[in-house]
Amino acid sequence: MFKKVHYFALGASLLSVAMMSIFFFYRYNRKYDLIKPKRGSITEAIYGLGKVKSYSKYDVKLGIMSTVQDVYVHEGDVVKKGDPLIRFTENLKFSSPINGTVTFIGVGKAEGVAPQVVLLSVQDLNDKYIEVSLEQQAALRVRAGQTTDVIFESLRSVKLEGKVKAIFPKNDEFLAHIQVDGLMEAVLPGMTADVSIQWANMKMSCWFLSPQFLMGIWLLRGIKIE
Repeated sequence: MFKKVHYFALGASLLSVAMMSIFFFYRYNRKYDLIKPKRGSITEAIYGLGKVKSYSKYDVKLGIMSTVQDVYVHEGDVVKKGDPLIRFTENLKFSSPINGTVTFIGVGKAEGVAPQVVLLSVQDLNDKYIEVSLEQQAALRVRAGQTTDVIFESLRSVKLEGKVKAIFPKNDEFLAHIQVDGLMEAVLPGMTADVSIQWANMKMSCWFLSPQFLMGIWLLRGIKIE
């Protein structure tokens, strides 16, 4: 009986020593980091590709067949309200109703023109907004006044802030107009940008992986963890 107790005590001692050895070995030779939970925010956003457009645009069209008698401007010219643009043989003369830049001329002097065809365009390049086409599921979550982030592909280091100005249907599409204050002069109508519309923000405690495992920002069904 005494020998059995002695062997049992010896085995228990050896097991304790082995467990302590394993504990200290992994404690000082671990390949992982122990980190504490950090409180952060989870922002759910809707992502889309937006296109820059101008609020003020004027297109010259005719309702009858005619011939161009004179063109007073060139593409790229900056014009003021009231400046002459183009004249036709019927003594039809068109002047610009806005301050802007001539962005398109589709005819030349002495050319015949067809009705309802855009012959010349003027745009105000300073009065700009961004238009985003949304899927139905996304459109149900978008409201005027929501905050947006706008990033242009060639300017990844610059993140612009904006707000949803309006959302409406057009030809079976759901469009959102984004107003961005401080949109750079170099940004022109027709350029595209990545737009994220923030519609939910929650603060909660969550575990963050160590830098060895965290390779970037997680994107889960439009949920961005920052």
